[in-house]
Amino acid sequence: MLQVSVEIRDLVATLAVGKSPRPGYCRDWTHDHVEAVRSHRLGPWLYKRLRDCREMGLSAENLRSFEKDYGLWSIVSRLRVPALTSALEALERSHIPVAVLKGVYLAQSVYGDPGLRIMTDVDLLTHEVDFERASQELKGLGYAIAAEAIYEAEVLPPPAMSFTKPGQTIDCIDLHRGIWGIDYYRLDSSIVWAHAVEKSLYGHRVFFLTPELNFIHLALHTLNHSHLLRNWLDLVLLAQGMQLNWEELVDLAEALKVVRPVFWAVEELRNRWELSVPDRAVTRLSSYRPHWLEDRIIGGRFRYGWRLYAKLKLIDGWRPRLIYLQSKLLPPRAYRAAFGGDGGWLSYWGALLKHLAQRIKMG
Repeated sequence: MLQVSVEIRDLVATLAVGKSPRPGYCRDWTHDHVEAVRSHRLGPWLYKRLRDCREMGLSAENLRSFEKDYGLWSIVSRLRVPALTSALEALERSHIPVAVLKGVYLAQSVYGDPGLRIMTDVDLLTHEVDFERASQELKGLGYAIAAEAIYEAEVLPPPAMSFTKPGQTIDCIDLHRGIWGIDYYRLDSSIVWAHAVEKSLYGHRVFFLTPELNFIHLALHTLNHSHLLRNWLDLVLLAQGMQLNWEELVDLAEALKVVRPVFWAVEELRNRWELSVPDRAVTRLSSYRPHWLEDRIIGGRFRYGWRLYAKLKLIDGWRPRLIYLQSKLLPPRAYRAAFGGDGGWLSYWGALLKHLAQRIKMG
């Protein structure tokens, strides 16, 4: 399956930067290729790019599979609009500024067609001081917290909380109090909001982050989920389609103290995704000397352990750290059941180890 993913990545990278793959590239694609495309959430986008490329050799059956994905997510995106609109209306009525992150921004500004960009939730950012009020507004609309933080909120408040409407699978909102990444980086909220531009979405006032800040945020997100090719495609299409100001992007990365993750994201995009980046920006990013922990949490073999260590460093005092560590190592039964099946310790630890092994294997 690793070779299959490499083949898919190479095709997607070539298409994303506007180049033409060799004729017959998809002629020998099997069921494994189709399933890999779906697991990487690329079906709708590939359908749009390949439907008129007969020379690629993709079979009619495989093309229909991707067409079904596009049809499904086009419907889901339309069904999501009323829920998102009602949430935005409630927040606007309460004078709570909200920035739209990741999927909704990308679908509107980068992909140009919500059906092309699979997303399973909506990400909204509020000011820290408005977070609790915004949470209450969502609860007033019938939302409930989908996943309580598995650590005590007074020890380390979670960067985001997930809200869902019971019985409705498409109404899921992740409400963010700030932008944090890789259990180490916390973006200065004053800088973030200074780079938020007012827009209108479905008739309501929202904010979009500038393309440069969106690239930085998505780079952090992608490095945290680097196995998913769709996330790398997001970055390529953003860089290609939004005409990034690379000097401003590096300035912003320096101000937010996230030069190292941006460097590694750019290196991946240059080396494996055929993205052209100005030499001046590459030189500035590569000249940064990272803290000893940064490379370990970004791509080190034991990065999940180092990320836990990094998060512990954010907590003041040994007693709160022990409480947090206990909640991670010995979570409540409800969490164990959601993660490991029957809620027993053996099944939980088995599922957790399997999950970590898969993450490490996939990169």
